Amino acid sequence: MNVEPVEFVVNCFERNIVQVTRPGALEAAVAQHRYPFALRTLLVNNVADRPLAARLAQAAVDRGEIDRFAFVEDHLDRALRVTGLRRSDFGRYLHWSDCCLVALTLDGPELLCYVDVDLALRGDGSWVSASLAAFKTDSRLCVANPNWRMADGATSVAEESDESAEGIFIGYGFTDQVFLCRRSDFCRPLMNRWLPLVLSSPASARYFGWQAPRHNTLFFEQIVDAFMRRKRMMRLTLTGWEFEPIPLSSYPARGLVERAAGRFNGVALRIIRWGRRRFGWTDPRLRVSGLLDSAFAVSGAQQT
Repeated sequence: MNVEPVEFVVNCFERNIVQVTRPGALEAAVAQHRYPFALRTLLVNNVADRPLAARLAQAAVDRGEIDRFAFVEDHLDRALRVTGLRRSDFGRYLHWSDCCLVALTLDGPELLCYVDVDLALRGDGSWVSASLAAFKTDSRLCVANPNWRMADGATSVAEESDESAEGIFIGYGFTDQVFLCRRSDFCRPLMNRWLPLVLSSPASARYFGWQAPRHNTLFFEQIVDAFMRRKRMMRLTLTGWEFEPIPLSSYPARGLVERAAGRFNGVALRIIRWGRRRFGWTDPRLRVSGLLDSAFAVSGAQQT
């Protein structure tokens, strides 16, 4: 059977590299996607003892669980150049995003399946194969992911999508916890350097409400969401497979600038919600729907 070459990339950090590189752990992480990946890569990020991390990762290579490993810090400068981004865009949250940027810009197959190592997937068959088939029939699609379900059982995919059919939803949005994409769609400048992101895609300001405190730091997930909305590039969500989003860390806002930026984002979201109700705005840059519309305002709301 002919299969398209896809690279599987999984990341690990100081907090979990020992668990991730234990015999069988990476093999299980790959196997749950049920696809014969052409290349399996472990990204190592933000570790204190680099020689130890290299030995642990090499042992996984020697066991045949992965094909290669790479340190994020060795490839980050190139990743930033390719995507037109700067370290300062991410501030003190750089390690929330740098692994995804490096995954996108590594030398490898055109198709990339990126997965957070802590993610657990439920479903029969291969969501990767199903996504690739959909990519061939709908040129609007540039990203695919399984459905998500919060720990309390809630899922918001229907409210966040524009179209639905049996087993699938299509709409705008992006999750950095698990995604399939074509590298060439995103290995390019991802931001308008002349216009703040909150103005170039106001709907993407919603990420400041649930993922972190209201400040002016950007995240890979948010940058890609804004890029896709500007370019009218859509996401496919498959309901036959589910993952439970990994709980995210939160940090207090620091200083006047972060608090002021957060207030500005809050005002932007209120304006676009009002415009949606008053004028029926349909532009994806100005449209926040369903649970996305309430995530910023409702305490404790979560979205991916």
